[in-house]
Amino acid sequence: MTATTTHRRLHPLALSLAFAAAAPALADFRCGSRLVTEGMRGFEIIERCGDPDYSASYPLRVLGDHRLPFEEHHWYYNPGSQSFVRRMVLRNDEVIAIERLGRGMPETTLTRQCQPGDLALGQSEFEVQARCGQPLARRFLWQGYLLDNQQTVAIAPGYAPALEWVFEFGAGQFRRAVILRNGQVTHIEVLQKAR
Repeated sequence: MTATTTHRRLHPLALSLAFAAAAPALADFRCGSRLVTEGMRGFEIIERCGDPDYSASYPLRVLGDHRLPFEEHHWYYNPGSQSFVRRMVLRNDEVIAIERLGRGMPETTLTRQCQPGDLALGQSEFEVQARCGQPLARRFLWQGYLLDNQQTVAIAPGYAPALEWVFEFGAGQFRRAVILRNGQVTHIEVLQKAR
């Protein structure tokens, strides 16, 4: 079986997600006076920064017929509202990226009751969990995507792991299903309650 290459324009949403995914990562950051850099192993990060405030794991990815045999871990450190949340991406227990996200959240954000308006596209999985706590239900999904090959319009199909989290907001309000891919909210769906 041979692979074929098709030429088509990227949908604007796919293009914006591609640019977001290509955003430059930070090379390092500090936990107190101790430097954390890409290439460090997980235990070294814990020695310097302690356990992450939140972590998530994703299974292997699928590109066409090829499976890439690794698990990816996202570790989040919340320094509070005076600084920025840091996300570390680890594969094979090695830090491959360090990213600075939005402002950290104070403890009061972590304890109040979640409302539907607290969920927004582009939020990190850490922010969703910090604002809304544990979901009512969660599951892994495999979502198809288009891969832009070296800034050309040649498109190769692939599949990436995604998370679906369902949140309950109490009587009189509809549930929300939140889809997270690469640690970021990409879709929010209002769910009808069973009659």
